[in-house]
Amino acid sequence: MTKPLAVPDSAFDLSDFTIRYEPDPHELAHLPSEARSLLLRLSTAASRLDASALRQAERAVEKYPDVPQFKNYLAVLYEAVGNGEQSAALIEQTAELHPDYLFARVNKLLHLLDTDAYAAADTYLKQVGGYDLHDWYPGRTIFNVTELRAFYRALALYAASFNDPPTARRYLRVYRSLEVEQADYEDLKDQLNQYQLAGNMARMNERMRYERVLDGRFGADDEQTEQPPIFHHPEVSALYDYGPPLPDSVREQLLTLPADTLRADLEAIVLDAVRRYRWFSETRDEWVEEEQTFPVHGLMLLRERADAHSLPVVLTLLRQGSEFLEYWFGDDIETVFVPVLRVLGERQWAAFDAFLREPDLYWVSRNAVLEAVQETARHQPERRPEARALVGDLLRFFYEHRTDPTRLDTFVMADLAFMVVALDAPELLPLVETCYAEGLVAEGVHGDFAHLLAIREKTERSYLKKPHPAASAMEIYAVMRGESKGPDYEEKMDSQAMLEEVLEKNSFDLDDDNAFFARLKKPAPPAVPALGRNDKVSVRYPDGRVLTDVKFKKVEDDLKRGKCLLIS
Repeated sequence: MTKPLAVPDSAFDLSDFTIRYEPDPHELAHLPSEARSLLLRLSTAASRLDASALRQAERAVEKYPDVPQFKNYLAVLYEAVGNGEQSAALIEQTAELHPDYLFARVNKLLHLLDTDAYAAADTYLKQVGGYDLHDWYPGRTIFNVTELRAFYRALALYAASFNDPPTARRYLRVYRSLEVEQADYEDLKDQLNQYQLAGNMARMNERMRYERVLDGRFGADDEQTEQPPIFHHPEVSALYDYGPPLPDSVREQLLTLPADTLRADLEAIVLDAVRRYRWFSETRDEWVEEEQTFPVHGLMLLRERADAHSLPVVLTLLRQGSEFLEYWFGDDIETVFVPVLRVLGERQWAAFDAFLREPDLYWVSRNAVLEAVQETARHQPERRPEARALVGDLLRFFYEHRTDPTRLDTFVMADLAFMVVALDAPELLPLVETCYAEGLVAEGVHGDFAHLLAIREKTERSYLKKPHPAASAMEIYAVMRGESKGPDYEEKMDSQAMLEEVLEKNSFDLDDDNAFFARLKKPAPPAVPALGRNDKVSVRYPDGRVLTDVKFKKVEDDLKRGKCLLIS
């Protein structure tokens, strides 16, 4: 989502205009009849993308350099034969030599959009008058319908490119009112989706140039060993023998052991993932679930024991960087760690605060800690002021250290921004807006600032207000084995529903499309008389063009499809 375009209502009001449906007989009266006839022929050729007329159009441009229409048709034909460079050069030349020609302006604007030159397109649009045709040609009140169609089509595509579907729909509605063919209208709607996607992709790629995402690093190379730890209780070695889940019989047996020595053994087996990381990663060609799930088992048992003294061990794992954490936990880093952090760190947010400020931490590690805080505050409303204070302190800290490449992480800033909404902390929104404005927040995570505000408006009915307890060990194992969608599945679906709402809001369908075109449905075209393909005929098109004494074969298809009328 981006900031809506500041388009005045007058941009969508045609009441000041007189619309011509036939060419202005005075506009080209100064041209010789040969040039006027050539314009009609090339207009038809360009509308049909008839490449055979290319050389004729080139000669016309050479012979009549002051007639911009010939350059317009030639640019269309260059594009039709795949000569995009010559077409682009001619579009630029036409806009320079004929700056007041509407089609030159429209073509240049669309060319800039088509080449992802969005800043240049924005500058050019403002230069020629902005969003309102009244400002393009102050004082002018008479327009041909083809000019209006071209303007409103171009401005709809511009609005879509800048991710403003409501404004694009308003331009689209005016375009639809200009007696366009339904096929052309549907084609424009398809293009609106394409232009919106292209614009969003270009902006995302631009933002990614400024994103700073930390992966951290493994920091225990000097502690590496090939030897497993020696336990106070040999029974703990059973954790090396099982994949998920740990059998209840083993879990229950271990939890009967003396508390202090059991805690020491569980911490040792968790830290074994650190101290033998190189040995495991270098000697195992394949993942052996039964032998390598031991750090998860250890963390689950530490969580069940709920001894806050074990929190430093958990944080030690989270300090080891993306390569280490993804080796041991894959895509389940947050699934495993958030419930553990919620229990062991419930009353240790000062430790969380200190951890989050450390340099060079993997962004997922920081996110797991932040999510533990958010979930605790959601489940314990009385702690929300404390959570808001922590988030505010962190936002200010990272903003103050925004030039430190080892601390500022734009993904983490996105999570903090989201927490401002989740924790209902409006007093922090000005700082969040500043962070967005300075490019310190990755917009690909939770959207831009406007999207964040839209989410805030929906929090009363969204999952953000629904507390739930930390996942149990069995729920975590089930998620790891793909047997469960997780205890937060409902909130993910709620979030998906919110996304679908946004997508539906951003659709380019108008609610009365079917009824509109049903009213305008034309009767079947009259039967085409039996004529020889080389017989000469004259036909009239809806835009007023008249082709005189052309061979029947040239217009046969248009006659059969009702696109023109036979007049002689």
